[in-house]
Amino acid sequence: MVVDMNAVVNEIRNASSDELNYMIEEIKLRRNYIARNATRGLRNGTQVQFTGRGGQTFTGVVTKVNAKTVKVDTGQTGIWKVTASMLTEI
Repeated sequence: MVVDMNAVVNEIRNASSDELNYMIEEIKLRRNYIARNATRGLRNGTQVQFTGRGGQTFTGVVTKVNAKTVKVDTGQTGIWKVTASMLTEI
């Protein structure tokens, strides 16, 4: 989808409080959909990869799949609770 982000930002700046609340609710719904959709393909034992806050890439095994997050055991660096959309299956 091609969207002119400047036009979107302009619309946000000109929106009323009620319009902003409506947009926020729609954004939350979309984020929930994306997160839940990302978890559907993951199962316990799946090898995954993700990038941490410091930019370091971690590789591990899925140990638990929640509605929006996934627990990943990376071995020596421990168990991480990661947003499913940040994971790449390897």
